[in-house]
Amino acid sequence: MSKSVIKIEKKVTARPRGKRKRGRPSKPALILLLILSITVFVLVGSIIYLVVIPAQKVTGSVDAIMSNLAAINQDMESKDLRRLDEYVGNISTELGNISTEVDKYEFLKDIDFTKGYYDNLQVVQKISNDVETLLSTALPELKVILKSVGYTVDGEAPVAAETDAPNNEDQIKGIIKELPRVINLYDDIESQVIEIINEFNQIDPGYVPEIGSGGFKQ
Repeated sequence: MSKSVIKIEKKVTARPRGKRKRGRPSKPALILLLILSITVFVLVGSIIYLVVIPAQKVTGSVDAIMSNLAAINQDMESKDLRRLDEYVGNISTELGNISTEVDKYEFLKDIDFTKGYYDNLQVVQKISNDVETLLSTALPELKVILKSVGYTVDGEAPVAAETDAPNNEDQIKGIIKELPRVINLYDDIESQVIEIINEFNQIDPGYVPEIGSGGFKQ
């Protein structure tokens, strides 16, 4: 009788305790891991949507603006500005896109170490809107002046195709003749130009990231 009891006790004590559950997390732990995984997924998705995608769009807009400015400069060298309206329209569109994308960074104002970037973005948005207004205000009169001093505008045939290019003396005379119109134009837009310059001075260089490939930060 005592031997059989001893045998049973050996069988019971020989079984390792808790070995069956080793390496298997409990249900609360699995739920916690699931919640953390969902949180990380949502956070990453939010960063991509709120930061990465808008930043890529702003970068693309800056590059497009620089490309159109370079095209205008190249056309000015040949005095053929028939595509000026197209270039200015492209720039206005990209300025509008930048202003729209900046709205998506509203959340930055609530974070201490990103508030400087938010303040700069607000300035950039104001500059974009003001430059767009300035372009629409000044372009019609500016085209008249450019045409008067020998540039081709409004889709007409290039000057060089019909007549000889004006010499330096003719160009100087043309500029002198149009000086009153130039002065009047500047008087009309002076306040807008000064306001935009002052807005640029409000940008904190310590919170200006590298944007685009055109040296925007510099």
